[in-house]
Amino acid sequence: MAETSAHWVDRVIPWVATRQWVLTVPFKRRWLLARRTDLVDGVLRVALRRITRWYRKATCRPLGKSGAVTSIQRFGSALNLNVHFHIVHLDGVYDRGADGALRFFQATPTNEDIEALAVDIATACERWLSLRGFSGEAHDDDPDVGEDDAQGLLQLASLMGMSATGERAGKKARRTQRLGGREFALGPRCAAFEGYNIHANVSFAASDRGGLERLCRYVLRPPLALGRLERLPNGRVWLGFKREWSDGTTGIELSTQEFTEKLAAIIPPPRANQVLYAGVLAGNATLRADVVPRVATSTEAQREARAALKLVKAEDRQETTARAEERRCWAELLKRVFGVDGWACPHCNKPMTLRSIVIREPATTKVVSGLLRATGPPVAA
Repeated sequence: MAETSAHWVDRVIPWVATRQWVLTVPFKRRWLLARRTDLVDGVLRVALRRITRWYRKATCRPLGKSGAVTSIQRFGSALNLNVHFHIVHLDGVYDRGADGALRFFQATPTNEDIEALAVDIATACERWLSLRGFSGEAHDDDPDVGEDDAQGLLQLASLMGMSATGERAGKKARRTQRLGGREFALGPRCAAFEGYNIHANVSFAASDRGGLERLCRYVLRPPLALGRLERLPNGRVWLGFKREWSDGTTGIELSTQEFTEKLAAIIPPPRANQVLYAGVLAGNATLRADVVPRVATSTEAQREARAALKLVKAEDRQETTARAEERRCWAELLKRVFGVDGWACPHCNKPMTLRSIVIREPATTKVVSGLLRATGPPVAA
């Protein structure tokens, strides 16, 4: 999550305004998308074409080109199967001016624009699905799961919020509720039509790269936050929600078997990309080299770390291979996520230099003994 976010900000997403578009599909279509990766890709392409078309119209640039990176998430807040799209989209289009120079033209959608886009995207997606034999009728979307299709059964139960096996098979998960539920209301730049929901109220200016990286980490987050997971005294698992539901639900209580079912149901199919690039950010886009940020050179600490890693030998006395150039060291990721500089000296706050990596005794014992005898910064016992 942290490394891919850093890669997006440093090497993929240009220094222009960006906006998050969250697209949720109707309940009746979630089973199809969970089982058919080709339909997932098709629905996403249809939605991206409509969004790009709106940007072209809003900026009066009919030939303008935009771009996006999309993370396909397969889970909801209750660890249920829910395929939806988190799209980090450029908030405008690239086009050449009268002088031939490539420029970025920004546009900001209004609530009315989002409502019109929700209708347009929902209509286009349903038309695209109907052309492939999924008209939306009940008999077309009924899941056909064989008795030997274990994951299909788990996915269907997860989609319905039920247990698939055990004593509670076919029953809803136990909810943890509190009094005082509130009504649900759509927020700004959020619209729904025929089960399709669009939220596009989160945006960042071109200069807010820190906010953009936090957004990227959010859309790439894993399905579980360990801080909201608790083992109860009775042996069951309690999963707390980040936000209280409108009916007062704050979490769900699951048996270990039910918890394992939910984890198995959200596993994506094999060889199915969950991160997709589109428009000028696609790998083969003509304008990609002109818009993506220049690759930053490695820091001195990274170069020293890679040089030191080449000196480390494995147990079989064979020299290990240094890490690839594009990989980021843990010290850099800690600094980007938590603001902790792992290369800063805890005493003088100056950058430290990696001298060597020592493994196995007696070498480690000699190094520690020498540090304890040395004069200079204090060393912990």
